[in-house]
Amino acid sequence: VEILEKDGFKVEVGKHTYGHASEFSANPSTLYGFFRFGVSPLFTLDKSDAIVFYGCTPPLMRYFSYTPYVFTTPELNKTIMFASLQDPLSVLNMRTRDTPRFPYSSTTLVVMTASTRTDSAVRSAFEPGLESWAMNTLQVSDQLVTI
Repeated sequence: VEILEKDGFKVEVGKHTYGHASEFSANPSTLYGFFRFGVSPLFTLDKSDAIVFYGCTPPLMRYFSYTPYVFTTPELNKTIMFASLQDPLSVLNMRTRDTPRFPYSSTTLVVMTASTRTDSAVRSAFEPGLESWAMNTLQVSDQLVTI
């Protein structure tokens, strides 16, 4: 965190929580992970912002993934969309400290951003303690959606 702040980034620590997303026509029996900043899982990002997850992947299970979703866009007057922005990072392609042997309960870094500069800065900040093969990027296209 301090390295990023020294590079001029504003860092806000959030929480990673789980819950059901049935109000968005999602699979009602599935738990979804949400990043929360404050009380709401809804937030906006500027093009140079990033959501950074550093921690352990879930324990052994049939499937898990990290998928960026857009809930609303300014162009649609805050209409709820709940649409994925790209293919997920999943148990099949997630890079972790223990990849390729066992992607479960293993340390990983996931950076979701539209900025290659921000992605590079975050990766550099974590390199002293985490191998590059355990780092993942969910590159959000700034052409695909205004974030």
